[in-house]
Amino acid sequence: MPTGTYASWGTQWWIWALTSPEDADPVQDLTGQYCGVNQRGDIWFLAGTYENGTAVRRTCTIPVGKTVFFPILNYRVLAKSQETCTQNLQAVTAPMEAASGLSVRMDGEPLAGVTRGVTDGCVYLTSYRIWLGSDGYWMAVKFTIPGRHTLAFTGAMSGFRQDVSYTLVVK
Repeated sequence: MPTGTYASWGTQWWIWALTSPEDADPVQDLTGQYCGVNQRGDIWFLAGTYENGTAVRRTCTIPVGKTVFFPILNYRVLAKSQETCTQNLQAVTAPMEAASGLSVRMDGEPLAGVTRGVTDGCVYLTSYRIWLGSDGYWMAVKFTIPGRHTLAFTGAMSGFRQDVSYTLVVK
C-alpha cells in the first residue's frame, strides 16, 4: 500500500473530486465513464455519489497494481478562514459518528477495514486559497491480479444514503 493516512488520502480525494472538470465529474457520473479523470500516482480514487438513496452502478477499468481508495461516507467543509473551517468541521463530527449501515462487499463477500479518516483541523490549499476539512469513512483495496470484480459500498447519515456499486475491470 502507498504511504499515508486515510485522513491525508481523504484530503487528496477531495482535491481530486473538487478539481475534476464539471462536464466530467466522477462523483456526478452515473455510469463510470469518468472514473479515469485526473487519476495519477499509486492511488486510484473511486467516487461516491451525490444521489441520495439512488443506487448508482458504474463500470471502471483500472490498472493492475493500483490501490483504489473510496468513501463509504464522507463530508467536507470549505471556508475562507481556518477558524470557520474548523468550526464547521467540528459540527459534522456528531452526524458522522452516528453513521449507520456502513458496508463494503467485494464479489458479494463482506470486506473488513472501513476506517474513519478525519483531517487534523483544516488544511490550507494554497493553489485554491481556501481551507479544507474532511471527515469520513474510507477504504483502500489493492488490486495485484488482473480480473473483473464487483465492489459495492453503502452507508447512511443525517438523511443521506449512499449506495454505489462498481464493476472493476483490472488490467
